[in-house]
Amino acid sequence: MSILSAKFLDTYQNMRPDWGPLGEIVYNIFYSRFLEEQERKENWVDTCARVVTGVYNIEKQHCLQYDRPWDDDKGILDAHKMFELIYSFMFLPPGRGLWAMGSSSMSRHGGAPLNNCGFTSTKDVGKFPVVNLHGPDATYPFVWLMNMSMLGVGIGFDTRGAGQHGVQKPYYVASQWVIPDSREGWVESVRMQLAGFFYGETLPRFDYSRIRPKGSIIRGFGGIAAGPEPLIKLHQALETLLTTYIGRRFDSTMIVDVNNLIGRCVVSGNVRRSAEIALGDPDDILFTRLKTDFDKVAEYRYISNNSVIVGPDSDYQRLGALTAAYGEPGYFWRENARLFGRMNGIQNASDYNADGTNPCVEQTLWNLELCNVVETFINRHKSLHQYMRTLKMAYRYAKVVSLVKTGIPETDKIIERNRRIGCSMSGVARAFNRMGTAQVFDWSDKGYDYLTGLDADYSCWLGINRSIKRTSIKPSGTVPLLPGETPALNFPESEFYHRTIRVSVNDPILVDLDRAKYRIEPNQYGADGGGETMVVYIPVQEPEFVRAKNDVSMWEQLEHVVGMQRYWADNQVSCTITFDQKEAEDIPRALELYQDKLKAVAFLPKKQDIYPQAPIQPISPSEYATSLASLKPLVITGQKDAVAVGGCDGGSCSVL
Repeated sequence: MSILSAKFLDTYQNMRPDWGPLGEIVYNIFYSRFLEEQERKENWVDTCARVVTGVYNIEKQHCLQYDRPWDDDKGILDAHKMFELIYSFMFLPPGRGLWAMGSSSMSRHGGAPLNNCGFTSTKDVGKFPVVNLHGPDATYPFVWLMNMSMLGVGIGFDTRGAGQHGVQKPYYVASQWVIPDSREGWVESVRMQLAGFFYGETLPRFDYSRIRPKGSIIRGFGGIAAGPEPLIKLHQALETLLTTYIGRRFDSTMIVDVNNLIGRCVVSGNVRRSAEIALGDPDDILFTRLKTDFDKVAEYRYISNNSVIVGPDSDYQRLGALTAAYGEPGYFWRENARLFGRMNGIQNASDYNADGTNPCVEQTLWNLELCNVVETFINRHKSLHQYMRTLKMAYRYAKVVSLVKTGIPETDKIIERNRRIGCSMSGVARAFNRMGTAQVFDWSDKGYDYLTGLDADYSCWLGINRSIKRTSIKPSGTVPLLPGETPALNFPESEFYHRTIRVSVNDPILVDLDRAKYRIEPNQYGADGGGETMVVYIPVQEPEFVRAKNDVSMWEQLEHVVGMQRYWADNQVSCTITFDQKEAEDIPRALELYQDKLKAVAFLPKKQDIYPQAPIQPISPSEYATSLASLKPLVITGQKDAVAVGGCDGGSCSVL
């Protein structure tokens, strides 16, 4: 039950949210839950009330449990403020927060589904000589990754375990192990298979008969079951891969392939996207050339972004040439992440134990750490004072998520120590156009100082550690589509374009979209093709349009990232710098010039040709007018839980 009164909520029920061009559609596909007692889907007021009530209840329960001061009246007053700011799109929780906060999913799955991302290192795989069922063994990094991925958390991992552990022939037995119809059952079956190969342990035959059939409704977490086929395919692929390694030691290829195969299973077997990043040694030729095997990339290596951990002695000329040719690797300056908060010349070494980062590279992370982010829309604010008011509530949301235990002792211990959060910004490119870069950087600098003081006061009230880092720029995905803002630092692709959205064939909103005469066709590409997913085309005119992405040089993009890393982000700025053919040869020089100003960067060639069903397809003004004129008013009548099939906030860093 909402802690917000019916009288308060009734004032919003007859209002229309300030949706962006895709906002209402995206909301109903991804974030509107089905209210079984009322036999209807949530509206935006319901979702905002659920999220705010969830935050309020977590705060109150924590204060009562740990004997901290609590005032119901003040709590409800603050809840009103948070509701108003979320409802009006001044800030938004991440997509997983909009979906899970305040829902029954929290009681079933703990805090993990509220977190955006995590990281696991393979650095210790050689320290476990025997299987230990009561503690970590060499399978643990892979099992942890699968467990978190199936809860919708994007996971980074490294290849530091290469050469540390060997693969043996498992001892096959005739007995069967019936896999339970649960996330835990799927994960345990993979642990058993890996243990068989890593330690020469017994390996039974798997019985998949209890796994619910394809098409069954998944209660609680939402979506439609994929049946046992993705897990069968994973077991078969791991068997084939690991058999080739019998008598050999782990190498970076094996580590990445095992995790990519797990990720592929999660993509096709769950309702959330799997997102992975692999961090490797820049001198490991096997690792840096993984994406040059196009057959394996198409089959499963597409699952992870691959980056190298670089430093002053790295061979940027060789690495930059690979990036210019293949779009990877990306780059992570781990020592910068360990030694600095903001890259303003002041060292603090708060992250001295940092091992890596998350798939979208906006958060510095320790081994087995999770983190959560929250998104503010700077361009929707008219004054710094107004923006600070929003920052207060956005910060509060993120900090509250750190109070919810995941049930994994090693992970909870790190979260409790670090209390890491990521207050992020979107709509920054529009703010650059409206306010100028100098004022955006000034707001960022002053906003950061405000958050630092706020964190000291709020942490003292709750009796918990201050957050070792508090700010970042996440790439974002579907969340900015609700108010129609540009994600992160991104400039728009074009003034007029078709935006495609992928929707499960089982989602009843397709009927509503068809009635409204939106163009709909079967998805042709990727793991969600084959008739399971439909592609919807939505005509969009970019508001406040000044420049398109292709009009912004590689060097200007880098300067924007440097500015936000200096004045705002004490974690990282997630950025993919687009470059044209003339700029490609300058990538090695750019890496050398900016290596002491950045923590991470990735590059991507500017698109010359738009492939069919691309996320954004530029169109002419007349094509836009024609598409818009053909549409009828959209009336949404769907009665099911949404089935999220993509989007960074659903667990993937790829754009829809």
